[in-house]
Amino acid sequence: KRRFPEEHVEMPIDEVPVVSFLDDTGCLKVIEQADARLVDVFKYEERGPFKADICRVAELYMNGGWYFDIDIGVVNPIDFEEIGITAYSLPREHLKLLRDGRRERRPSEEDIVTFATVFNAQGRFFQAFTAATPFHPVLKRALNHMVAYYNGSLAELLSKEAPELVASSRTQKGGVPSRDKPMGAGVGPYTLATAFAATLDSEWEDYVGRLFQESGYVRKRGPGPRLKSDKLASRRHSRFLFESLLGDDTKGLFADVPLQDSGEKKIHWCNFVCFGGQKVYFYSRVRGSKGCP
Repeated sequence: KRRFPEEHVEMPIDEVPVVSFLDDTGCLKVIEQADARLVDVFKYEERGPFKADICRVAELYMNGGWYFDIDIGVVNPIDFEEIGITAYSLPREHLKLLRDGRRERRPSEEDIVTFATVFNAQGRFFQAFTAATPFHPVLKRALNHMVAYYNGSLAELLSKEAPELVASSRTQKGGVPSRDKPMGAGVGPYTLATAFAATLDSEWEDYVGRLFQESGYVRKRGPGPRLKSDKLASRRHSRFLFESLLGDDTKGLFADVPLQDSGEKKIHWCNFVCFGGQKVYFYSRVRGSKGCP
C-alpha cells in the first residue's frame, strides 16, 4: 500500500482537492450511470488496463475532474494558461516551435478548458493524464465508441462519423481495432481519439455555450479565428501536453529537468516526460514503477 507523504502537501487543508480511488464496485456504479451497456463489458473484461479505460471515461463523464496514472512523477503543477492553444498533434512539431522561439496562441478569458490529455510521439492519445468537465460530448461519444469496439461495430460506426479514420486505418495492417483484434491499441486511448475526431465543432460550441449559460456568464464575443488545419472549438476549448524523451529529442530545452536514470542507457520509460508550453509537467513513469524499475 502507498501513502502520500504529508511533507509533500503544501496547500492549506481546506484547499486540498477531493481525490477518488475507485475499486471494481465503485467503477460499476459510475459505469451504470454513464452507459449501462458497458456494465457487463466491464464485468467480463479480463484485461486490467482495459477495465481502467472504461472506468476512467465513465467517471470523468459523470463527475468531471483530473485523472492521473498512479505511476507518473509530477514536476510542475499544470497551468493551462501557460500551455496555451496548440494546432499541433506531434511532439516534434511543438519542440520545433519552442526552438524557433515561438509560442502557441494565447487563450482569451472565453477560451475555457473543457478537455485535456497528452499526445505521444506518434500523435496518439496517452491517457496518463486526462481531464474533462462533466458530461463532455467527447466523453459521451467515447462511451458509445467503446460499446461499438466490444460488439464489433466500431468500423461501421466510424465510417459514418469519421470516415477519414477508417480510410487511414485501411492503410495500416489490420484496420480498425476491435475486442477480438485489439492490434496493440488500448480500448481507452483509441476510442477517446476517435471520439475526439468525430465530435463536431457545433457540438463543442453548443456544450461550451451551455456551460457559460449555467454559470451566468455573458459571452463578449463569438468564436475566434479558425486555427489552421484544425477544428476551431475542439482546439480552443482543449489543452494538450506532449510526451517526449529527455536528451537528444529535447536538446537545448528543459535543462532544469534531470534524467531519472544515469543517462548512460535508456531504462524503459524513465526519461520520458510530458510537457506543454515551455514547461515539463511530469515524468511519464516515476522511479520504482513497472515502467521505470
